[in-house]
Amino acid sequence: GMHNMLAYRLYESAAGLNELEEGLRHSNLSFTIFSPIEDETFLYPFYETKALLLDRLSGLDGKYEKRLDLCLGKIRKLRLADTDVLSKEFKTKFGL
Repeated sequence: GMHNMLAYRLYESAAGLNELEEGLRHSNLSFTIFSPIEDETFLYPFYETKALLLDRLSGLDGKYEKRLDLCLGKIRKLRLADTDVLSKEFKTKFGL
């Protein structure tokens, strides 16, 4: 959705912590604008953006490392590497 697009744009262009945290806020919003009727697979593409933001954030502030680990854990649990929602670069970067 729109929030995920904004989040990804901020992931790519953010110069520092504040912009990355703004990106993370948009990423989190993309998970909440979700009606229970919709299949959870609708959210799958958003996990990559969230993990990428958390990865950049944890490079600037260690408090984000645990959240990155949790996000990657969720990606593994959902077996997203077996779907086509994750980019090849992402799978390689995180060894998925």
